[in-house]
Formats: sequence, structure tokens, C-alpha cells
Amino acid sequence: ILPGMVFAWKPKTWDEIDAASLSILAFLYPQPDLILFGCGLLPRAPSASAHHMLKTLNIPYEVLSTNHALGTFNLLNEEYRRVAAFVISLDDDNYHDYELLQSSRFQTK
Repeated sequence: ILPGMVFAWKPKTWDEIDAASLSILAFLYPQPDLILFGCGLLPRAPSASAHHMLKTLNIPYEVLSTNHALGTFNLLNEEYRRVAAFVISLDDDNYHDYELLQSSRFQTK
């Protein structure tokens, strides 16, 4: 997602995100000031290849839940910031995240 543009994105799960799935970033001008990743229900680190690509392009990024990434994108876009978001949908493929979230909420100490 870019201001004024939405592109279809091949990855359907967080584990499918790698340097190849982010290759569009090499062609964007001007480069975004910030990349937001929405990775389902629970934030987690990107793959080593994705991290290396973003570091090589010198683009800062933040990993958030999908809902928070979309909200943050909208806020920064309203401020006319150059921001891009790569998001994973909240569907059945992310059911494992939901189970983890539920189990951690109801654990007793």
C-alpha cells in the first residue's frame, strides 16, 4: 500500500516475505521514509533476506500487527509522510496467531 496506490502482493503468510517479495522497493522513487509491515495478529521479526534488503536500501521499517500497521499507515499518510505498508491479511492462514494470542491471554501465573 502506497499513498494513492494499492498493489497485489504475492505473500499470504509472514514466512513467505523475503527480499524477492520486496523487490518493488528498489524501483520506487522517492523511497518511502518508513515501511510498515502488518504481519497478522502478532508482530515478529522479518526474514534475514528481507532485513538485509531494507538495510541495503537504507529504509527504516517497523513490524506491527496488521490492524496497527494499517492504522499507523493512515495516520502517517494524513500527515503527508512518505510511507508504505506491506500487510498480511487476517484470515484462516493466520489462525495459528489467533491461537497463540488466546493462549497467552488466559494463562495464569
